Amino acid sequence: MDPEVTPSRSAPTVAEACRRVARHLSLLDERRRRGLPTGSEEEALRALRIDLGLAYAREAVHVAELRHRVTR
Repeated sequence: MDPEVTPSRSAPTVAEACRRVARHLSLLDERRRRGLPTGSEEEALRALRIDLGLAYAREAVHVAELRHRVTR
């Protein structure tokens, strides 16, 4: 595995994705208050929304795999 790429960077957990969304929302609010352009922050939030959906899907698959192992 490449030392520069950690699993959390390539596959964030739901909690990590939520923290990133919260951080970008606060940056977006601050930029709006100052009257600055918000396009880059809005684009970042769109990407984070996709990350969050993927993180939820990965965790759902993981839970299903664990349930399958337990019921065997």
